[in-house]
Amino acid sequence: MEKRLHKFSVLIETGSFTKAAQHLRVSQPALTTAIQKLERELKTELLIRGSHPLKATAAGNLALAAAEAQHTNLFNLQIQLTELLGQKPQLAIGMIDSAIEVLFTHGDSLKQLRETVNISLSINSSSQLQQAVEHDSLDVAFIVEQPQVPQYLTSTHVGSEPLVIVCRPDEELDVAASMQHGILPNFLSYNQSSTTEELIRQALHQNGIVPQPSFYSTSPAVMVKLALSQGGSAVLPYLLVREWLDRGELVLPLPSYAIERRISVIMRQGRAMPQAVRTLADHMQHTFTILMQASKL
Repeated sequence: MEKRLHKFSVLIETGSFTKAAQHLRVSQPALTTAIQKLERELKTELLIRGSHPLKATAAGNLALAAAEAQHTNLFNLQIQLTELLGQKPQLAIGMIDSAIEVLFTHGDSLKQLRETVNISLSINSSSQLQQAVEHDSLDVAFIVEQPQVPQYLTSTHVGSEPLVIVCRPDEELDVAASMQHGILPNFLSYNQSSTTEELIRQALHQNGIVPQPSFYSTSPAVMVKLALSQGGSAVLPYLLVREWLDRGELVLPLPSYAIERRISVIMRQGRAMPQAVRTLADHMQHTFTILMQASKL
């Protein structure tokens, strides 16, 4: 029954037999048979037939709670046992670009993490990483803090990283002059409707600056390359652009100004945060504090 409860929870989370079968890597007829057998065992209907996406009945919601509690208890037990026995837990961790940059920039961080955890790392946008945690394909993710998260997730604040306005040195005077007139032309922007795009737009508006986007992207690395090769201004993580600032290939047209982007770590509700993740979160918070001070010099 335990496996069938898990399949039922995936079915409700994905909203369809097709998506759930793909996620579970089983055939759709096999999944249908498993759900039917679960209903016979529990002697009640668990699905509201004909709903799109699929929804649970009142009894189905009780089964969902039992499935989540079962999975959470097993996850916590595995983490506690591996830590008790001095073994490495297996964790799937997701990160946005700037979070993974902390590991790559400070070389020992990734090495130390691998010494304590068998990890698989995924780099993606915050929305995609949150969905992966929701669907249980990631155990934990470091993302841009969201205004709201589903009730079955927990969000823990990690720290605030600095975002800075950058452009090429040959454009510095023009960009600075445009900003004095309240506009930011040829702006390389994060994708519309993303949390970061909204944060940047509001921060610029508070300073009387209206960005005029000419390019949208989910990848800050692509935005850096475009700014270097084709020109344009952008608001990007300080850690990501610090190398080019130090070399003088990019400059800050508005010195001593940084936008704070809050970063959080998300997990499914009730799961214990492994020690390795807590250590990583503490290291990330320390690094962001140092970066925030450096970006405002």
